[in-house]
Amino acid sequence: MPRAARLVQLTVLCLAASVAMPACGNSPEAGTERAATGGLGDRDVVVGNLGAKIDEYLTGLTPDRFAGSVLVARKGQVLLNKGYGMAIRSARIPNSSESVIVIGSITKQFTAAGILKLEMQGTLSTDDTLPMYFEQVPDDKQGITLHQLLTHTAGLIDYTGDWDADGDFEIAPRDETIQEALDAPLVAAPGTEFHYSNSSYSVLAAIIEKVSGQSYEEYLSENIFKPAGMNTTGYRMPDWDSHVVAHYYAEDEDLGGFLERPYPQWNLLGNGGILTTTGDLYRYHLALEGEEILSAAAKEKFYRPFLDDYAYGWSIEQTDHGLLIQHSGGGSFGSSDSALFRRYVEAEVVIVVLGHQAYDGQSMTRQVTSEVANIVFTDQ
Repeated sequence: MPRAARLVQLTVLCLAASVAMPACGNSPEAGTERAATGGLGDRDVVVGNLGAKIDEYLTGLTPDRFAGSVLVARKGQVLLNKGYGMAIRSARIPNSSESVIVIGSITKQFTAAGILKLEMQGTLSTDDTLPMYFEQVPDDKQGITLHQLLTHTAGLIDYTGDWDADGDFEIAPRDETIQEALDAPLVAAPGTEFHYSNSSYSVLAAIIEKVSGQSYEEYLSENIFKPAGMNTTGYRMPDWDSHVVAHYYAEDEDLGGFLERPYPQWNLLGNGGILTTTGDLYRYHLALEGEEILSAAAKEKFYRPFLDDYAYGWSIEQTDHGLLIQHSGGGSFGSSDSALFRRYVEAEVVIVVLGHQAYDGQSMTRQVTSEVANIVFTDQ
């Protein structure tokens, strides 16, 4: 059996089991209560010896190597949800579990969920082609489908902005930005190769607006975030004044936060830049275990891997610890991955690492995530 097909089979079986059994050893009532609350409070959480081990490791990285927040859950129990380092150095405000941090390309899975939600509502199909939504589609892109945009197989260019720290904040109106992406030469024939494309997800965000009659953020807030209990997730709509929005740091330079910039622009909308907390991403995970936001049929599409084992806004991988569904995100300030969201389906382990500090253009987030996973899976 081909690798992609084997991953599809494993994904469907594992996810079907996770929906049928909300949590090993817990009653349905306990699972319902946990889904409603996320098992989270308003304070930092460190539970048991395993939580303490992870906390000791992370504490040893601050203040010089890592700043951000981390959540680890196993078998439905949050073992750690805590902030490390400073959220805003100049004001001496430390990170906490409630720190609001940008998640970069993890945003893509919300765009994909929005498209699938519209399909559930009967207003579009992932088999639809671009001319159904845009008037000036070049001949070589007439057959591109929403499915190809979702799986990075449409052949569209990666990005329409400048590749520098401020590229995501260039003034970029929707229709002009989308047309620029459509007019650019294809990097491959549609449907033939995997080429990661931020522009593809901005096109999808524009389709969400055209179909729903709402802004991209409004539609996601109403149909994805609020039903999942994610009250601290978005671009501009949440009440950010009641939360600490972390600044991004490169070496000792304070690059500020997103809210002080012309944000969001269409170089970023749909493909990156959403702000959230570790707790809200865990609530999203819990909602996806049930059918609060997506049906079983929609989730089968959501997690089905295609070329390069990429699904709809997720990377799918078979690991030594079972099936892993994950995505990473950059910081929109020219740095490497600063956020990681990992869901080990069979092991029932969730790891969320949101960072906002880089040295030499590199974030510690990927290393931190791998080491935290090592600690979790060593402690069996």
